Amino acid sequence: MKRKASIDDGPPNKRQKIATQSDPRGSSASQIVGNYDKSLPELSPTLQQSSRASDLAYTIPEFAVPYPRLGVLTPFPGSIVQKPISLYDRKLTYGRGPTSTVRFPNPNDMRVPLRAIRISWWCPHILHKIEQVKDWRTIDGLIPLVQTLSTQYILINGVKLPPHGTNCWNFGVLHTGDEISVFRPTKLRAKDKRGEFLAFRCEFFIGPNAKPREKPFVVEKHDKMS
Repeated sequence: MKRKASIDDGPPNKRQKIATQSDPRGSSASQIVGNYDKSLPELSPTLQQSSRASDLAYTIPEFAVPYPRLGVLTPFPGSIVQKPISLYDRKLTYGRGPTSTVRFPNPNDMRVPLRAIRISWWCPHILHKIEQVKDWRTIDGLIPLVQTLSTQYILINGVKLPPHGTNCWNFGVLHTGDEISVFRPTKLRAKDKRGEFLAFRCEFFIGPNAKPREKPFVVEKHDKMS
């Protein structure tokens, strides 16, 4: 029986763009992968007692080397949260739901979706390359992709990024300097107090997209059956 295609399967045979302009790097991105915040264990020296009761010595443990930070989402001034979100690993989801790897502090704030933002790191043949290296972060050409797992949409530089459709995944390619808006006060949200909003500025430290974009953000589609 033929299995359904996954977003991590090879490059798509069919893909449409919801924009007139294209991103040279985004046009080849067809696999969705990403990051989550990871806390390192706190280690302390281990006290060992020698054969003589009076001879005590400290054994310094081998500390885990922290992974480099791949990027950061910094809240804009005035945003309802002001804590930056650091990117360390392949997959990150942000929202008020319990399955988000980074949770919005108020689970009862319905303006924030359960999983509003998903950021993934991708490059061509990503899964095959991961099998060939010890640390996936050393792979050349990694770029950050963004999706929303909400029922509505989020804004990337003012462009609506919709959730996945029945037959396709919707996503876009991020660059340093891009703005991700989870919600902003609009006429449809006139009850928002004091014009509250939740938005982040992207900054990336690896890969070609560490530089600001040269072309507008576009939404891309990947056919689930391709």
